[in-house]
Amino acid sequence: MSIWVIIIIMVWWMSKRHYQNQADNTPLRAEFLPMKNEITEDRVIDVQTKFESRLSDIYLPDAVSGKEMYIYKNLMSVWYDKLSAENRYDDTMIQKFRGDWLEYMSALRDKSTYTYLSSESTEKDKRESYRNDTIIASKKVFATEEAFASAIGKEASDELTRMRGMNESAFSKEGEFIPEGFEINAEGKIQPKTKKRIKSFFKW
Repeated sequence: MSIWVIIIIMVWWMSKRHYQNQADNTPLRAEFLPMKNEITEDRVIDVQTKFESRLSDIYLPDAVSGKEMYIYKNLMSVWYDKLSAENRYDDTMIQKFRGDWLEYMSALRDKSTYTYLSSESTEKDKRESYRNDTIIASKKVFATEEAFASAIGKEASDELTRMRGMNESAFSKEGEFIPEGFEINAEGKIQPKTKKRIKSFFKW
């Protein structure tokens, strides 16, 4: 190989490195950079879809209770959609509501899981640890529910208080509210309570 070929190759290689370094050091335009810790709508949809898929499996040992499921489906998810729509042009607020919504779903799932683990554990230390985790998750759930209800208005707060005051037996496993005078039949459907016949022990 001649000396001139070697020189040409070296010049080409040094020139390539020079332009590569320039490209590496050139800052990107701000609008192409994602916001720090930005929570996108796609991420929320993905997490919510997975959460609701698990939520529908009511026969898991750590399934979310019927009352919690009702509050999630009929109150919290409705409020989240409303708050998201109202704040869609406010980057700060939409990020806050998205973050709170993701934490709420996580805490709701954790609360049920830790409750189950605490009841099943045979070791006192682990049982107490799971119990403490349940309390922490419960506080997150309640705090987020109250924050969303407050952001919507007084009627929402009153409805949340009313639902929380209901007995667990007022809800089906699927998260349906069972009005007074109704019951769940063998097919899992809500129907008016049937009058029970009293058998007579006397023969006439």
